[in-house]
Amino acid sequence: MDSVFLPADVDDWSLLDHCGVRNALERDGWRFVAAGDWAVVLGDPTGRYAARISPFERAYQYFVELCRRHPGNRWLPTIHAATNLAGGGHLTVMELLTPRHIPDDDHPDPVWSSDDSDLATVRADVERTYADCKANVQWWGSLDVKPAHFLLDSEGQLKLVDPFGLAGAELYGMAESDYPSFCKLVPTDERRYMLQIPHFSQSYAAPLLRTLRAVISAHDAC
Repeated sequence: MDSVFLPADVDDWSLLDHCGVRNALERDGWRFVAAGDWAVVLGDPTGRYAARISPFERAYQYFVELCRRHPGNRWLPTIHAATNLAGGGHLTVMELLTPRHIPDDDHPDPVWSSDDSDLATVRADVERTYADCKANVQWWGSLDVKPAHFLLDSEGQLKLVDPFGLAGAELYGMAESDYPSFCKLVPTDERRYMLQIPHFSQSYAAPLLRTLRAVISAHDAC
């Protein structure tokens, strides 16, 4: 991963975990922008780039690959760098996008059905990728093209982000109910920080976090 706007004192970002990446970027002037269930986002000092940092990630690479298959498509962000991280995390650096000030809506954004030719190209690939992953990827979630997933670039162009994801309730539900089987599906080096995603920093997630910690501790003690 080679990007001139990333700190030069890191030789190999893939050797760092999510904390190491965040520390390195913040030392270089990057600052917190937002957080979701799976990742935090930092913005660089120029306001042009965003770094999405996840402690535990098993789906975002499909979005990265989508963007890379369609370079220059105006409905997708430019991906500048991406790599897996130590312990099962993931780092993606892309152009900085901003959310629209619109009401929450659980229905697909009307723009998704537009007959715009560039969007039609993206839509066909998204739907094909989603169907393939639904059949082949454990805990694959729903297709997410709600309004909150269309952000604005610096010129006001809407761009799709994060249409794919895992069903977190199912993934963590299996970890809670059948941790040995879960471990067979997710190797140790890929789940080291599975309890450090931002979701578990929320108060409503505290009971599940306590349960999972107890389950993992009991399993590791055997």
